[in-house]
Amino acid sequence: MTGTTLLTEPPAATGIVAHTRHCIVRLVETLVPASRVPLALQFLAYVMVSGSALVVDFSLYWMMLKLVRTAALAASVGYVVGVLTHYALSSRIVFKDRLQARGLAAEAPVIAKFFVAGASGLLVTAVTVGMLADGFGVSPILAKVAASGLSFVTVFSALRMFVFAADRRAPANASRSGA
Repeated sequence: MTGTTLLTEPPAATGIVAHTRHCIVRLVETLVPASRVPLALQFLAYVMVSGSALVVDFSLYWMMLKLVRTAALAASVGYVVGVLTHYALSSRIVFKDRLQARGLAAEAPVIAKFFVAGASGLLVTAVTVGMLADGFGVSPILAKVAASGLSFVTVFSALRMFVFAADRRAPANASRSGA
């Protein structure tokens, strides 16, 4: 079978977290073609990390709406703290293998690219919230929800294509040369 067969074995550790992880992996392996299981699991981890960072982002956004004059500024402050939270979690959960294999010093350029990808999300967030809430009078919360969806897709795409692209290219080239 593939390298994902180890993921289907029952967890050695007991407890709800290990059991939940095992069930999620089994579900993904059932629904997704075997060649895409690693990507699907990585994406699922990214969704969970992003959700956690989004809670931080929205909480700070909500507080900042009461302190600043524009929703765009509140959204920007919340987003920046959310990106810092996102990096702390994703570098240890979603993309941890790369960081562990190479070390922090070797990953410094990747870390810089990560924050550039985050800046693209900040731009999408500030412009979307600014236009919708400050410009058109849409509820600041609805504007932030729309901005969050657009930013999520923008940042994941940037991370996948530019920041962690080397991880993706190596196996694809190997499979083409073997054909």
